[in-house]
Amino acid sequence: ASLTADGVSSCSLAGGTGGSGGAATVPEGSGGGGYLGDGLSATTSQGGRSFVAGSAGGGNDSTESCGVNPGGYGGGGGGGNDFGAGGGGYSGGAAHDNTTDGCRSGGGGSYAVAAGTITVRPDRGPGRVTIAW
Repeated sequence: ASLTADGVSSCSLAGGTGGSGGAATVPEGSGGGGYLGDGLSATTSQGGRSFVAGSAGGGNDSTESCGVNPGGYGGGGGGGNDFGAGGGGYSGGAAHDNTTDGCRSGGGGSYAVAAGTITVRPDRGPGRVTIAW
């Protein structure tokens, strides 16, 4: 996850900015949806929908047995068996960049309009974000 409004990039694939969705990778990992823009779709999976378009998680790779959980506030992208999708947020995260070793899928950006505390716990699995005002 990101503590700024921008989604996290994955090596050469850009995360969303200004409420847009994140980039996708070929063939399987799609971008996370943002507040205003949907995540970009990959060849075999659909990008996450934006908040203004319903915030649904992206469709999974129909050729493989991968599930997708619905996203909130910008839906998470659809993943494939080999490449993870970007997370949804104010701006969507980029999918896993499969062209470079060591790249990870990007988390979605956050958007805060007042002073507060945001704590990110990058645990394995779904992780956890705590927002306190």
